[in-house]
Amino acid sequence: MDTPAHIKETAEKVINNLLPEKSADRYLKEYEQFIKWCDENDVTTINEYVLLAYFELKAKNFKSSTLWSIFSMLKS
Repeated sequence: MDTPAHIKETAEKVINNLLPEKSADRYLKEYEQFIKWCDENDVTTINEYVLLAYFELKAKNFKSSTLWSIFSMLKS
């Protein structure tokens, strides 16, 4: 059973507008930093161990409130 074309189009519009317009650049920058870190550390699958290691590294330079913001950005 295929999804009707108009439903797919609507869903794609929603997906393209998930990030807040004002801070989309910040979200993308944070995501790019994470992907770069993954590449540098030969990460091929993202799981809780990878996230814990990444946030352990980030915790050396940022407060917990900032870590939550970064996590939220990556989750989005």
